[in-house]
Amino acid sequence: MNDFHDTHSVGEAGHLNVATQNESAGLVFPPQGGVTGHSSYVTHIDIAGHEISSQEDESGQGCHVAQPVPAALDNSASAEPGHCSPDVQTESAGLSHSGQPDGSDHNRDETLKSTVAADNSSVSPHCAADTHSRGGADRRFIDPQVMQIVQLHRLRRRWLKARNSLVLQGKAICRSFAAGDKVAGSKAFARVMDGKPTEADAFVEMALMPFIPAIQKFDAELTMIENQMVKLAKKLPIARWVNDVRGLGWASVAAIVGEAGDLSAYPTVSGVWKRLGLAVIDGGRQRRVANAEAALEHGYSAERRSVVWVMADSMAKHQRTWIDKETGEIKKAPGPYGVVLETEKAKALAKEWTPLHAENHAKRVMSKAVLRDLTLEWRKVAAQ
Repeated sequence: MNDFHDTHSVGEAGHLNVATQNESAGLVFPPQGGVTGHSSYVTHIDIAGHEISSQEDESGQGCHVAQPVPAALDNSASAEPGHCSPDVQTESAGLSHSGQPDGSDHNRDETLKSTVAADNSSVSPHCAADTHSRGGADRRFIDPQVMQIVQLHRLRRRWLKARNSLVLQGKAICRSFAAGDKVAGSKAFARVMDGKPTEADAFVEMALMPFIPAIQKFDAELTMIENQMVKLAKKLPIARWVNDVRGLGWASVAAIVGEAGDLSAYPTVSGVWKRLGLAVIDGGRQRRVANAEAALEHGYSAERRSVVWVMADSMAKHQRTWIDKETGEIKKAPGPYGVVLETEKAKALAKEWTPLHAENHAKRVMSKAVLRDLTLEWRKVAAQ
């Protein structure tokens, strides 16, 4: 079962072996969303997440990166304009981020200084004064195996956006041949992509000629990356625990690690919840808000939240009580997280919530329980 969100579905041709080519030539991961005023850099990274070399960028500024390479957190995808990204919010993960490389071996070896509030329920709406201060590194993104998953996840996310952009452009072309009819345009696009065009699709097929191989290429490479992420996730210390949880797919585990890093490095479970969009702030759920100061406090990323939503959707199907619709006989008892799901949904329905609202609320509570147990298990194994 592939439970990566926004899963691609078209084409299988034209594989570029990501894993083997990365090992031989190295991937280039430029830092995203860097802090203004710091030197930019380009680092070549092999598939194990270790630095091969560093070089100056076009501006002539150079920077040395520690080994294994610390995460170049992709803040640009989720930060509100003009605000500190949720990636560097102290309260977002319960950590003080540091580790801006400066070429000093001494500073690279300094330990991370945490700024964890004594009362975990109190959340500061402000970023740390210097979220990329010199010295140390973000402990969530130090482990080489975790970093491999993080870098592959970010690469997958960028490629998926590029692939989906091509699909949307292709469908727009098809609509132009269908007098603006979205349904007819989408059907024509599907026929051509499936290799089953009709005579009426001749011009559409010609217009999509450069799109088809590009989309198929992306699909093949995305599948390669997803398989590699799952392979790496199965080597994590929490592998045995994950295998025992019904409905928790390895693709979801890989995506969670890709977004949040090493869960055992979070001082509190609530830090994991906030990182993944499940926190309670000022008595309400963490979400996207318009107010600038409130948005900074919420630190919400729809992409990170969607990873948890996909995990919850899969687990809900496998953890529920299975009942025969004809006889009413219970075919399978609920799993431990299914009990949480059904109990919370029943409570919400008793308050006269709509069924959909109650279902979403129950999935949210179940997701928090899963992430809590996953974090605690990772901590326990890491301490051994």
